[in-house]
Amino acid sequence: MQTVSQTLQTAIHHHQSGEFQQAGNLYRNILRIDPRHADALHLLGLVAYQESRPIEAIDLLQRAITANGSIGRYHCHLGAAYRASGNVTTAIDCYRRAISLDPRSVDAHFNLGNALRQQGEFRRAIDSYRMALKYDPRHLQARYNLANTWKTLEQYDQAIAEYECALTIDPNFVEAINNLGSVHHDLGDTVEAQRLYERCIAIQPAHARAWNNLGNVHFSEQRLTEAATCFLEALKIDSNYVEPLYNLAAVYKEEGDVERAIETYHRCLALKPDYADALNNLGTVLQMGDRLDEALATYEAVLASHPDHTQALYNRGNVLIDLLRLDEAGVCNQKLLERDPSHKAARFDRGLIDLLRGNWLSGWKGYEFRWCQDSAQLREFPVPDWDGQPNRQTRLFISTEQGVGDEIMFSSCLPHIGSRVKSVVLECDRRLIPLFRRSFPSLDFVARPVNLTRNPNVVNERADCHIAIGSLPKVCEWTPETIPVHHEYLRADEQRIEYWRSRLATLPKGLKVGISWRGGKAIRKQLRRSAPLEQWNPILSLDGATFIDVQYGPSDDDRHHLFERHRLRLHHFSEIDALHDLDEFAALLSSLDLVISIDNSTVHLAGALDVPTWAILPYSIDWRWMIDRRDTPWYPSVRLFRQQQPGHWEEPLAEIQEQLNAKLSNCGERRCESLS
Repeated sequence: MQTVSQTLQTAIHHHQSGEFQQAGNLYRNILRIDPRHADALHLLGLVAYQESRPIEAIDLLQRAITANGSIGRYHCHLGAAYRASGNVTTAIDCYRRAISLDPRSVDAHFNLGNALRQQGEFRRAIDSYRMALKYDPRHLQARYNLANTWKTLEQYDQAIAEYECALTIDPNFVEAINNLGSVHHDLGDTVEAQRLYERCIAIQPAHARAWNNLGNVHFSEQRLTEAATCFLEALKIDSNYVEPLYNLAAVYKEEGDVERAIETYHRCLALKPDYADALNNLGTVLQMGDRLDEALATYEAVLASHPDHTQALYNRGNVLIDLLRLDEAGVCNQKLLERDPSHKAARFDRGLIDLLRGNWLSGWKGYEFRWCQDSAQLREFPVPDWDGQPNRQTRLFISTEQGVGDEIMFSSCLPHIGSRVKSVVLECDRRLIPLFRRSFPSLDFVARPVNLTRNPNVVNERADCHIAIGSLPKVCEWTPETIPVHHEYLRADEQRIEYWRSRLATLPKGLKVGISWRGGKAIRKQLRRSAPLEQWNPILSLDGATFIDVQYGPSDDDRHHLFERHRLRLHHFSEIDALHDLDEFAALLSSLDLVISIDNSTVHLAGALDVPTWAILPYSIDWRWMIDRRDTPWYPSVRLFRQQQPGHWEEPLAEIQEQLNAKLSNCGERRCESLS
């Protein structure tokens, strides 16, 4: 028969082999003989802890300490049991008691660091990890957790140093490699981040987090196909891993694949029903697809369960603007500003509401917060901002922003601004320089963007102050009532106009009508503003008009399908490339009788050239068109046709068909002078 000592050694052998049941039975046999046997109580408590029975473990470990309270590891293991039970505060006390009994206990210092980190006491956790490493410099997990703590504190240099130390201990420690990649990604070093994630995957191909993180690198670099591949690989490894699913939905959203994005966000929510960010982003995709009522309901669902979700509150106000429920949007906007008076996006939206209503003086103030938008390009210039005060000694540099259409519209301010200063240098899209130089001969022009790194003196040698072009209406103090009537403030080349008129004269008799059906560089704007060409069939079937393709960008597929399916021809001039030669494009537009276009830069260019133009607007209109108007003070020659329901083009296209048919009936083969 074994002695108690022999039984204990046998039990320990089973315990170390992972045979917890056999070990536990032997520990209990010892306790039947000696109920106060401290080692048996301690080790049986350890078995209970390892088998996830922390309450039982606490009882046994406390009994062991009662039998012999001078052994540090008893207190250390009691701390682990308390931490497993959720009582981290008492666990910390236990670890500190263990350290007082055994100051060189690496486990006690390490576990104290873990508990302090869990409590958010990061600086004290760092001290504990350092003590563990003092007594065991090759303690891999302590080195790794120390690095993670520095990462949490965004002390990236220290985090990098500790991860690299961990990797000198174990070069194949994939978690350290993965997290080191995350630090480099946070620092914007996507090349090094990608290298580290790929190294991690090479060591452990089934590392789902590394695949997800590699996908994030590709996404941040707009390599959407590669990003989707990585997220899908992570999901193959772990189909319940919600983060790559969430990120995959973002890829589909960025690609403009609304339906797949919606379906993927729903899959996220099936895995994690309380995932407020996924629900909020589902709302943004619904909004992107002009499913505005659904988007509003989604944001309200987020706010019902997470009332403090600021982004959902902002998005709710934003979709109310899209729905033209401006009073409600204003209330939402006010709530945001009460929470955070410095909320720039809320101030910008307040400006949009005023501009939509025609309250331009207050609207321009809000419009100055436009730099909060993701697409905004706020730059620093080596000269002070212009205060707008007239001074015939002032040399002004005007920087460009936003798209070509915005540059064209805001350039209507240039004659007024030029009369208030000594000289103007305008930065603009390179394609606009010939057109602007002809139209504003007293101004100087530089191509966008001026590279201040290579040419730091290009501004201050020619200017005393600076203003962004979108701020000019504020300086002009324009309102819908005071804005000057701008007839043909841009002038196309007369010789090229005559050339295009002669070219158009070779086409069948009748009105020459330019057509543009797609627009907006941003996917969201393109989806909202584009009216599929096939929906134009009733217009394109009208007799007495010849329709000309004035769509910038590729249009071959659309025109081919139109002819193949409906035998309708849209004339196309291959030598016109609006993406690269706006001056020639302007000459073509000026030679037309009428332009019909969705809301894109073609409308702005045609309007600035004083070409009769019918603009087809989505329900969720851009601020510049205001609400309930058929005309626009920006362009006297432009007439507005509006969607009556989000996403539905039938009504404005039918109205255009009716109006154009009436004009064609009245005009016959004469040029119509009042098409606008």
